[in-house]
Amino acid sequence: MRGKYVLLLSALACEASAVDLGKVMCVGDSITVGGAGELYGLPEGYRSLLGSMLTADGDSFTYVGQSHDRPVTAHEGHTGWGVFHLYEGNASDPTSGKIQDWIARDNPDTILLMAGTNEGLRDEATMRSEYTTLFNTIYGLGPSTRVVWASLPASFEPNTLRQDWDPMMNNLIHTMAGEEKAQGRSVIYADVFDGFDFMTDLHDDFHPNNLGYAKIANSFHAAIVAGISPTPEPSTWAGLGVGLALITRRKRSDSQRRLRKA
Repeated sequence: MRGKYVLLLSALACEASAVDLGKVMCVGDSITVGGAGELYGLPEGYRSLLGSMLTADGDSFTYVGQSHDRPVTAHEGHTGWGVFHLYEGNASDPTSGKIQDWIARDNPDTILLMAGTNEGLRDEATMRSEYTTLFNTIYGLGPSTRVVWASLPASFEPNTLRQDWDPMMNNLIHTMAGEEKAQGRSVIYADVFDGFDFMTDLHDDFHPNNLGYAKIANSFHAAIVAGISPTPEPSTWAGLGVGLALITRRKRSDSQRRLRKA
């Protein structure tokens, strides 16, 4: 009989709800905007593809942002921006503000971050400093914010140094994502670089084509699925309570029978 109760508990534990991502802000440069995606029927780039995947999973989310370029899906992608622009702002685009303004305005629960492509060939120490400042800014304003941090897609810039810089940057992002998580911050690494083929997945030197945007969406989706545990629905918690009660009662009955036999 005991096995039945264990089986019941296991079945109830598997009945979990979908993930609640809350307000999701996509942050980055023109790749976040969806640059060149309009040529392939994807004017919003990876954002619309990822949204469809999350919806199919039953996840709850709302994209937020000021939507400067393509307003169908809200975002904070800014063409030509580097990492430092995200927290310093950009003098050539002052109305866009910076991440401090965006967090104060929208209070995002989840940030999907992919930034750094526009800073090609800057040294590792500089990039580490910029990312550190960005994350300290984010978590200084929203300590409970979840950041899904994506590595950068490979570029096809005709510069052999860039082909060395891309792997260096993605090793840095991977390492720093682990360091941020070790500090107790909710940071999830999304590996875009691995499996991204600049020969087949780019429209130009930097902007993805339909295949590239699909790979970015898949990478974000895989990171979300692997890194965020679903929360059981209230009915499931009630079921778990019943299951635990049944097990407890069964154990008591067994104990009482053993005492009577003794």
